[in-house]
Amino acid sequence: AVAARVLALAGIDVLLVDARPPETFRVGESLVPAARTIFLELGLWERFLGSAHVPCYGNVAAWGSSELVEMDFIRSPYVHGWHLDRARFNRMLQYFTVEAGATLYTTARPSWFRRCGTTWRVALQTLQGSREVNANWLLDCSGRSSRVARNLGLARHYTDRLLAFYLRFQSEPHAVVDQDSRTLVES
Repeated sequence: AVAARVLALAGIDVLLVDARPPETFRVGESLVPAARTIFLELGLWERFLGSAHVPCYGNVAAWGSSELVEMDFIRSPYVHGWHLDRARFNRMLQYFTVEAGATLYTTARPSWFRRCGTTWRVALQTLQGSREVNANWLLDCSGRSSRVARNLGLARHYTDRLLAFYLRFQSEPHAVVDQDSRTLVES
């Protein structure tokens, strides 16, 4: 979404395609305090602050051992980081991408794509049916699925075989609120 926003602000005709519906749960993550400088540069800082993400005061991680390594943000000139509500964060980025002039398709997937001379021909499956578009550039931001690269027959190279598992916790109505507010990662 950020790449689409930057390109749209530069006057490029941009189509942003997101396969998931906007309200779909997405695993959250944390941002370090220095992310503030990126949001300021992109013109997104005020809107980000208004999105009510929870402050994050550091990270605690155990990588391949039981020993926890702590990194707090107390020395950061930007104060603290944030725990993201990922679906809300993505909607915010998509909104600002559209505001910059991009077109957004949600709940749409590319069903095929092929190179045609100097352009790409892409068929999209949307809730309204199929649609074909032409593009000079095609960015594969599909993450782990590598949808575009895989369909083009490009080999995937692994440097490890790590898997991620996550749990969603819901507090009891009268539970004590977590006062730590750091991100914990165990590997």
